[in-house]
Amino acid sequence: MRKRLYHLGTRKGVKVVFSPEAADKTKIIETPNAFPKKSIIGTVSYMPAMFGCTMASVVIRDLMEA
Repeated sequence: MRKRLYHLGTRKGVKVVFSPEAADKTKIIETPNAFPKKSIIGTVSYMPAMFGCTMASVVIRDLMEA
């Protein structure tokens, strides 16, 4: 989605949830057969749900302000 928005010229004005934390290079597992990625790195199982809840809370607050 980020690449598509960037390609369309959208660089500002879209609310997103992200983590500024850099990936720990020592935890990356190199995999020669993984295409298109050259490595796999996992995530904590609850992290995607937590980001989804954060996004939902922002949407609800924005709707309440409107």
